[in-house]
Amino acid sequence: MVLKVNYKKVITIIPINCNTKQEMEDLFLAPKKLNNYINNTLLLDVSKLYINNNYGIKLTVLHIDYILSKYNKKYNDKFIIHLVDDNGNNANKCIITNKQIPYIYNYNNNSIYSTIVS
Repeated sequence: MVLKVNYKKVITIIPINCNTKQEMEDLFLAPKKLNNYINNTLLLDVSKLYINNNYGIKLTVLHIDYILSKYNKKYNDKFIIHLVDDNGNNANKCIITNKQIPYIYNYNNNSIYSTIVS
């Protein structure tokens, strides 16, 4: 089953400022430390940021409880999440970097992985 979901309702992007490039590298190499940054979310992406001479990390998390509730699913179900924008188009660009990002994810028993990058 494919669930088309507006990304604005389920995705949160969390920028984390780092004081040094080394701090950014350390966080990037240990994403499990960041995995529970927000409760009841699944970590979709950890990316390095370098904007205007500032280092940082960008976390992208999915609020899975919203999807489970709205579509009457359970944590142990299997389904596909297709992220779309307000017009129903693929939500395939990062709103911070404008780079291509995955927009279709397989959900299986409270774990998630991307299947398509456009």
